[in-house]
Amino acid sequence: MPEIRDRINSLSSQLRQALSALQLEDKEDNLRILREQMSAPDFWRDPDKAKDLGERSKYLEKQIDRWRRLEKDILALVSLSGPESDQALAEHLAADLEQLEKSPWN
Repeated sequence: MPEIRDRINSLSSQLRQALSALQLEDKEDNLRILREQMSAPDFWRDPDKAKDLGERSKYLEKQIDRWRRLEKDILALVSLSGPESDQALAEHLAADLEQLEKSPWN
């Protein structure tokens, strides 16, 4: 189990570095601003601008969701890999960890 915990911690560290490098919080702020603009009463007055904002919003949303899902999965592994974990759970964690280590961002 210590080896699994080390791998999970390493993956968690890599994720934190990736989130920082991607400036995900800035992207979330940008998405919030775009949504505010899109909820304005005159949003559709300029259809080209509205389309552009909608596409940018969709792109940011997908990017943010993907990374936040990954973060949630890794945090779940961290919490499950505590010292009280049993062998069956360790095997399950190892399988989940392999899946996450093979994900395209890694």
